[in-house]
Amino acid sequence: MDAKTPDGRWYPLFGLRLLNAILESTPPSTVIDLGCGKGAASKIFLNYGYTVTGISLSNEPELVADYENYTHVKQDMFQAHVDPADILWTAHVMEHMTNVGLFLHLCKHLLKDDGLLGISVPSDSTMTMVDGHLTFWTPAHLIYNLVINGWDCSQARFYREGRDISLMVRKKDVPPIVLNYDRGDLEKLSPYFPVPIIHRVTDPWLADNFQEGTAV
Repeated sequence: MDAKTPDGRWYPLFGLRLLNAILESTPPSTVIDLGCGKGAASKIFLNYGYTVTGISLSNEPELVADYENYTHVKQDMFQAHVDPADILWTAHVMEHMTNVGLFLHLCKHLLKDDGLLGISVPSDSTMTMVDGHLTFWTPAHLIYNLVINGWDCSQARFYREGRDISLMVRKKDVPPIVLNYDRGDLEKLSPYFPVPIIHRVTDPWLADNFQEGTAV
């Protein structure tokens, strides 16, 4: 399901298993492709009948130039004015953000009530420096960042493929919780994780018996 340009070039599609899960579980609806890049994911959604708005600082991706149900917004994503969508797709974007919390709040702002977030980030066990990558991710830390920024992930679904760490979760708020940003916070936030979490627990989503598409 990589995307092919008219002149025969191929672009990789990040978060492929997550994208398949979204296509299988949702009817054609509205999608925002946040940080759409070359438009690989947008093209797949369009081919399945979804209406897509892509947001990026680059020109309209050539992969989707011929689709009538595609709108391109060439603007800083934090300044863009678009209607909330049923689905917010963002793949290999958050690792470029200088403010992860602000980005996750933007994702929520761009979703309709009970809308679906599909997010994918890269994992790099080598811990090497990569141009533009400001953060490294594990499955548990992706969920931790979502929860601490107000996303109820108790019903989230998690997917792994190669270096991709991907998660699908409905827009649902965590109620206000007084945090110390230190020891004890995980116990307070644990009800909003897919599985119980405590201080220094081993990342349960890295286990060999992990079942794709489930919470554990």
